[in-house]
Amino acid sequence: MNDSTNNLLPRFRYGVIHPRGHEGVQRGPGYQFYRLVPLDVIEISTGLGLENYTPAGVEKALGNYWSCVEMLAQEKAQVIIFGGAPVSAVLGRARVIDLLRETKARTGVPADAPLEALIAAMKHLELERLAIGSRRSAPPVGVRRRVALPARVRAGRRRPAGSVVGRPAPGLDRRARERRQQPVGVARAFRRETNGRLTRPPCL
Repeated sequence: MNDSTNNLLPRFRYGVIHPRGHEGVQRGPGYQFYRLVPLDVIEISTGLGLENYTPAGVEKALGNYWSCVEMLAQEKAQVIIFGGAPVSAVLGRARVIDLLRETKARTGVPADAPLEALIAAMKHLELERLAIGSRRSAPPVGVRRRVALPARVRAGRRRPAGSVVGRPAPGLDRRARERRQQPVGVARAFRRETNGRLTRPPCL
């Protein structure tokens, strides 16, 4: 395969398991994704088939997890994201971490989940407190108890975007403050290294 053809191929294959998968219509699933990542990253997705976010609904959908993983592995995904923060909240952090580790052990592909990425970002920014906004009038069931974030968590009502992002730990030095001001998100997971390869920061 010549260089011209290689330039047309995706440079990174981003695999994601979306919570739902039975909807008939999807409108621009990558619309926001490509605001954050380079255009030569391809998103390869599958659906867990979640019907509702109750514990029983999550357990039922989880029966499809390994078939989703297998499909993404066959597509040569270079990372597998277990999407859906509410799903992680229902399962609990210990169980999610076990799933991610077993996924990597079975496939050799690194695995991650939204709340684990959030925890990694908090550690990177040296934050000790985080405000969680919810569209519900009360905090999502089990977020505090099940997820067990390694920081003091305050769950509250929805605020305007960007109004509350967290508080740095006491004694935060200048370098850490500068790092705190850097954007954190999917884009950082695909930062460019000097050798031109795409890598992602570890979360586990």
